[in-house]
Amino acid sequence: MKLTLAFLAASLLAQLATSHAAPLGWVKTKLDILMVQGDKDTTIPVPHAHYMQERAKAVKAPVEVLIVRNAEHNWRAADGAISPSLDEVVTKTAAFLKQQLTKVPLK
Repeated sequence: MKLTLAFLAASLLAQLATSHAAPLGWVKTKLDILMVQGDKDTTIPVPHAHYMQERAKAVKAPVEVLIVRNAEHNWRAADGAISPSLDEVVTKTAAFLKQQLTKVPLK
């Protein structure tokens, strides 16, 4: 699973390294935004995710926020198991990246 996620991320970044790397390119390709945030994160607190979600919606950017319960920064468990699990977070992220790859024209 980790190798697949790394491949998807590398593929997406390679596509964005072309003309789509500029902010206007992101808008033109209508790429979605996925923010995954731990509810116990002190590095980037949850209100920041909600603020970013509001800003994205204000410019009509497709955005989804996933709050991971009992998770610190980088989804490390704070006081027990995180929910959704790390496997579920990785699976959701991989599916999201795969969906975004279909939106970026291949060069």
